[in-house]
Amino acid sequence: MYVFLSYDHYEINVTKDRAKALQCLDLQQDPIPVQRSLGVYWDIHSDTFTYKVDLQDKPFTRRGILSTVNSLYDPLGFVAPVIIEGKSILQQLTLTTKAGEMDANCIGWDDQLPNQFKDRWKLWRDELSDLENLHVNRCYLPQGLSMARRIELHSFSDASTKAIGQATYIRTIDKQGTPYVSFVLGKAKVAPTAVTSIPRLELCAAVMATQAVQKITSELDVVVDQTYYYTDSKVVLGYIQNKSRRFYVYVANRVQQIHSVSKPQQWHYIATEINPADIASRGISAKEISSSSWFQGPKFLYFPNVSPIDSDEKFTVEDSDPDVRPFISVHHTTTGKPHGIGTHRFQRFSS
Repeated sequence: MYVFLSYDHYEINVTKDRAKALQCLDLQQDPIPVQRSLGVYWDIHSDTFTYKVDLQDKPFTRRGILSTVNSLYDPLGFVAPVIIEGKSILQQLTLTTKAGEMDANCIGWDDQLPNQFKDRWKLWRDELSDLENLHVNRCYLPQGLSMARRIELHSFSDASTKAIGQATYIRTIDKQGTPYVSFVLGKAKVAPTAVTSIPRLELCAAVMATQAVQKITSELDVVVDQTYYYTDSKVVLGYIQNKSRRFYVYVANRVQQIHSVSKPQQWHYIATEINPADIASRGISAKEISSSSWFQGPKFLYFPNVSPIDSDEKFTVEDSDPDVRPFISVHHTTTGKPHGIGTHRFQRFSS
């Protein structure tokens, strides 16, 4: 059985079926509105990503601070160094003991917090409005990645007692040999409250860098020709390049994670003062992030040829490192004919 429907019998109200926020625009005269996707605003006119900050008057409580920090949704880590400052304040407030109390956990979600952090919190919150002046280019390459002759990923990691962070950039070279560098992905996490060493935190940051590269390569529709990793910790480079030492479980597991994604030859040393990931580990204000090296990366990426200065340097692990398992040597000397249970095994050796 066949059923034929004719639209002549129906009156379609196009205006009624439209979305409520839909506007009739003259693209030659009217200003193009900013589009929003997952909390990130896309300025169609300039083809850049930006932010719209809506600061509500939240009380100075754990609930109010958490609400303000989570109001900034940042999936690509554009402002990760800014958000980490708010997260750090929240962490310290949780750890700070309340006057007359035994533990900071006694502070409720709606209790007033100690005033010693109030000025720092207000300064950070009030500066968030400066993010509306921030614009990040959407395109990695003006002509598109398909026009690139060579594509590289450069991932930087760093850690401090405050936070661990990473920043990854894509470096493209066009057919004329001109290099372009664009920010791809950034991330920052507050350092754990448990007492741990700086080398361990640096190692966690290195793992974060490899995870970021894995995520980027799985999402990009192009083939990456070369991947570079950078850290300012020579101890971590010694862990990664080690071939003889054995580590305790904490370090051994993370080194194994790094080796499963990258090769030791891909890891290089970078000075702290030019490491962009240092911004993520220490934090920065919303007013200063646009003028920092966070989005541009280090200057050597803009040179025609990138050749790390430590390509021939070998990093070793010190015997005094607390994460290195000690060697246990057993020596047995026999003279004449061995006697005793099990001593016949030594007859297989000349000495």
